[in-house]
Amino acid sequence: MDNYTETSHESWFSRIGDSIKGIFIGFILILISIPVLWFNEGRTVERYRSLKEGASAVISVQSDQIDPKNENKLIHTTGTAQTTEWLNDPELGVTAQGLKMDRKVEMYQWEEKKKKKEKKELGGGKTTETTYTYTKVWDHEFISSAHFKVKEGHQNPASMPFKSKMFTSTKAKLGAFSLSSSEINGIKTKEPVSLADKRFDHLNRPYHLLDSNTLYLGQDPNLPVIGDMKITFTAQASTPMSIVGLQRNGGFTAYLPKSGSSILLIEEQLYSADQMFKSAQQENTLIAWLLRLLGFGLMFVGLIAIMNPLAVLADVIPFLGSLVSFGAGIFAFIGALTLSLTVIAIAWIFYRPLLAGGLILVAVAAVAVPAWLKHQQNA
Repeated sequence: MDNYTETSHESWFSRIGDSIKGIFIGFILILISIPVLWFNEGRTVERYRSLKEGASAVISVQSDQIDPKNENKLIHTTGTAQTTEWLNDPELGVTAQGLKMDRKVEMYQWEEKKKKKEKKELGGGKTTETTYTYTKVWDHEFISSAHFKVKEGHQNPASMPFKSKMFTSTKAKLGAFSLSSSEINGIKTKEPVSLADKRFDHLNRPYHLLDSNTLYLGQDPNLPVIGDMKITFTAQASTPMSIVGLQRNGGFTAYLPKSGSSILLIEEQLYSADQMFKSAQQENTLIAWLLRLLGFGLMFVGLIAIMNPLAVLADVIPFLGSLVSFGAGIFAFIGALTLSLTVIAIAWIFYRPLLAGGLILVAVAAVAVPAWLKHQQNA
């Protein structure tokens, strides 16, 4: 690991100019947050109604035989997903029998991390000390060194010779039902694929086997150098599975309810139909809250950017600038929360008029009833 530190100075006038440009970005973030919040409420309601409709229409069947009477109906079935197919990695020549085989690749690379330390100065200027730290790491993703601050001595290969890849069966079955590749993509591979009897001379580079399922490409695993790779294979021959989908041509496809949000539910466990729809509704709720937080966050950052020029102007006296910045943060939080709730409330009126109307009546009653009772007591 080594470090490089760079010190830069920005004048007060330059900071003001940058903060004014940030106002434009702030407005864009707010404009993005509004449709995120609005359409999220519509998506949540649509998904809720679709799942509710699906739960009332689904038929639970045995997976050991296909009943033609259920063609184009929403069915739920459970069983063991399995296949007799052998999967092949043509690049490395590794094969395994299973529903899915994963090739996971790591490469030894330089990684750059950047840490900034800012110091405000009397008169509004700012000095920034940026420290770049370089460490050697094993990483699944390719790290380009082309944009490193200090390239000399920290150069990574131009690319990864091999990348992580997934191989899926085209002949998988759940009892008598066929499973498509997309339906088994989410299966977790847990069983190591043995490489003990494999040779990799065709790769034309030194290699070692670290254990039964890990291939090391490089001269010495104990002294790794930049560009060395570790490749691990895992597979899954069979797994318990539950699925809810439209029965069609001996397999499954997505069910389209009247609400419009398609249904194809898959779990790598033996679940009843009720459990699967309950899990899907919980997932829908989780996504709704994550998108609400995203919309709020965009609005908060946008308001901070819009008010930032005030803090920069006050930075002529650093202490005063810090107070203004703190106050702007509080104002932005309250403003973002208020605006987010307003957008969500209006969206509810549009997408859930009955529920929104009921909540409005409850809110009005919460204010009006105590006032009326107080008036009666004084009368």
